[in-house]
Amino acid sequence: METDDADFGGGIVEIKGTIRNCTNAVRFGRYRDGSEPNASKLSAAYLIINDNYRDPGGNKPVLLQLREINRLHIGSTWFYDLREQDCAGRDSRAHGLIADDASFKVQTSFFRHLDRGITAAPVLSGGYGSYEVQHSTFFNCYTGIFSALPDPFTIYDNTFLVGRPGDCPVEPAYKPITGVHAEGDAPPLGIDLTDNYFEGSDNDPQETAIGTDCFSIGAMENNIRKNNYEALSTGNRASGNNGGPQGLHYECNENNNAYADFEVTSGSSVRAVQGEKDNDLQITTAAGNTFSTSAYTWLNDGAPITYYYVDVPEQDPNENTGYGGATGIIAVFADQSNPNCTTGGEGCPPPCDTVEVESWKEEFYEEKIAWIQLYPAESGLRKSGSNWSIVGVTASHADNVRGISTFAKHFPPGIKELYQSETDSVTRMELLQEINAHRSAMDIEGGKIIRDFAPDSTGVRVDSVLVWLERLASYESDLRLARHAFFSGDFVVYDQWLTDIPVRNDLTEAQAEELSGFADMLDVVRPHAEAGTPYWRLPSIALDSLEYWASGCSEPGFIAKEILRRNGRDAFSNCGEAQEERPTSTQPEQTLTTGIRVYPNPSKESFFVEFPENVGPVRLTLQTIDGRIILQQLLPASSPVEASGYPPGIYLCRTVDATGLSSISKLVLSY
Repeated sequence: METDDADFGGGIVEIKGTIRNCTNAVRFGRYRDGSEPNASKLSAAYLIINDNYRDPGGNKPVLLQLREINRLHIGSTWFYDLREQDCAGRDSRAHGLIADDASFKVQTSFFRHLDRGITAAPVLSGGYGSYEVQHSTFFNCYTGIFSALPDPFTIYDNTFLVGRPGDCPVEPAYKPITGVHAEGDAPPLGIDLTDNYFEGSDNDPQETAIGTDCFSIGAMENNIRKNNYEALSTGNRASGNNGGPQGLHYECNENNNAYADFEVTSGSSVRAVQGEKDNDLQITTAAGNTFSTSAYTWLNDGAPITYYYVDVPEQDPNENTGYGGATGIIAVFADQSNPNCTTGGEGCPPPCDTVEVESWKEEFYEEKIAWIQLYPAESGLRKSGSNWSIVGVTASHADNVRGISTFAKHFPPGIKELYQSETDSVTRMELLQEINAHRSAMDIEGGKIIRDFAPDSTGVRVDSVLVWLERLASYESDLRLARHAFFSGDFVVYDQWLTDIPVRNDLTEAQAEELSGFADMLDVVRPHAEAGTPYWRLPSIALDSLEYWASGCSEPGFIAKEILRRNGRDAFSNCGEAQEERPTSTQPEQTLTTGIRVYPNPSKESFFVEFPENVGPVRLTLQTIDGRIILQQLLPASSPVEASGYPPGIYLCRTVDATGLSSISKLVLSY
């Protein structure tokens, strides 16, 4: 069954129907009037694959596919892959629901024995994307919900039995089975995972079962709260960039019988402070998570975390531990328990009470005014990474800045008084804390508003998601708006955002690199987009170029990977891949070379390999994409490498240091 370019936003009502053994059971296409909400719904439908399924083409079955539609309602529907014969693994299982640029609501539905129960892919059309999943069950799917969206979403009161289909072979440990996987730098905020139950008791001991797995979902406020995790390898895992002063926040979750209740992988981050804050953004209450007694409560191999707890054994990460304990956190006692852990708690399922939403707006504007006063756009205090820059003078947090009072006269009210001393570094730290406090409060209130307006991601209403993203005035929200402009076909606005983002934000080195790659990657797609070519029908020459970015671990990589998927090409990045084995010591085994840089990239006649003296000499191997080795060289010290004799293209650059640790990356040669 398929709808495409329907006149009035659809009109299909499927009640108590059964569709068996179709490569694509139901597909909803784009409507002519995309501003209208979806009038269709599925209710009590059975979408089933069994052993009678035959597809000589080897295509992967998809039970329900949505593309560029607005607010389809799915209730009491069964998505089942019941095949018992010849299961080779996850690649042989069906997809339940794939939503490409589509908003939808799923209630009281069932997903069983699938590769992915739900796949919610990024908005590439500039249209819809936010979704809700409530009161549903995901039984033995390799991934219950896979989400790579730049829009807010809500996953509330669902059950995830995290495991593979029983007749399929045991999965290796480095291919985790997951309840919810969220990835992509684009989501500025708005993730809400609440009151779900995750259980993995039926898995083989060799398998890795993860409740929620977040990979580079950005540095704004996202919440995982009041979930229950039972008998999993890891309750919550975070890889990549998930926060700094703001970011991924865990609160009021219950854990039992896990290897690690919370894990932050090497080089990764979540919100730097795990604890609830009052209106003045002072830490007053605990995070409220309860820990199991099996192994690690917090296994943090990434950026340091301050964790607040109350004097209850189940909430103390150091008290209630097994043989592993808590690593990589600073545990601090809090005076009060977390009020959000009681029945009700913070937030509400959209739409929320109008009076409550108005109070969020008032608080947002109050915090933004205070933030603007303390964080001037043109002069005064600047923060870049771990350094302060005051009108061109830079110093570390712990150092004093000579002549700081000379510049204090340029500061707006509120800053000048704090800088009467040239040596008062404590006061400077207090100012940073106050600035971050107002910024965090903006994000928290803005996140509530955006979640409430999530179904309105098209900007039809005045109080729309797009309007509030711009009011947030952050790098993440600005990048989301630039992305929206591009995929909406508004290239004038997109070009303006590329100019404005570095001006509106103090970009870190990583953000500047990401923004540059974002623009370069979209330059490959732009001529085809301007010619009206759909993003799922790009020519091979464009797709070949996108392969370069698809393995990346930032925004251009995520977008490239999804465009390739829609064109029938699978792309894989191992940025969030689980380790096959974790040593019993508190320090994980290092698997990548540290301190080796290969630049510039792209390169022309030569490139430079730089590394610390203590890791040399370094063995360099350069090979083509198809595996042919064209250069092997031993580098006793950092040095340039001649490349003018090689044709332009993409190469694999492998380095092995003196300790035997290796890494591999792509290098582009262009002339």
